[in-house]
Amino acid sequence: MQISVMGTSEYSIPPERGTAQMRVTAEDVDAARASRRAQSAVARIDAEVRRLAAGDDAPVTWFSVGPLTTSSWQPTNPQGKPGPRRYSASARIQVKFRDFTELAAAVTRWGADEDVNVGYVEWALTDATRLEVEAKALTDAVADARQRATAIATACGYATIQVEQVADPGLLGENGPMPAVAYDGPAGVMMRGKAVAETTELSPEDVRGSAKVHARFRAEH
Repeated sequence: MQISVMGTSEYSIPPERGTAQMRVTAEDVDAARASRRAQSAVARIDAEVRRLAAGDDAPVTWFSVGPLTTSSWQPTNPQGKPGPRRYSASARIQVKFRDFTELAAAVTRWGADEDVNVGYVEWALTDATRLEVEAKALTDAVADARQRATAIATACGYATIQVEQVADPGLLGENGPMPAVAYDGPAGVMMRGKAVAETTELSPEDVRGSAKVHARFRAEH
């Protein structure tokens, strides 16, 4: 008898990195003034980030400061009449921390600047940990598939099972089910790095993920 099952595994791991996602935006009726304000805010953050990134065990492990972009628009009053043209200058900044105490302190400082918006903090694992966790999740998913197949075989009066095929969801044949969700991780592992809106009290959230495999077994008496 052939048995087809799906094995699953889930995990929840405390984050090892937190990346603050920020945007500096300055608006003014004067284009040059808006640019100067934005450049000043970017320069302050850039200088501080470089200090925090200095050294082998620095609290900041990576950062990116995007180019300054500008735009303009002309608002209208309630009567539909055009008002003075306004100008905006903005830049995206990303800063990845290993030290969450430093992250919380920095987010508080930067968020106090009227021209800085800390959108959210993205929690993640290091690449080494992520690969290790993904491998274990797949191992656990295969074990879950075998356990399910064994239970089915026993209920049907069969003594043993032998694995025939194991694959990512949807790859056991043309009629196999497609994955329930899209994922970027290898070998059926889905990473869901948790992104959390920045609040007054920074609370790191676990990085959650899952693995799914489809498997076919041959049950024998």
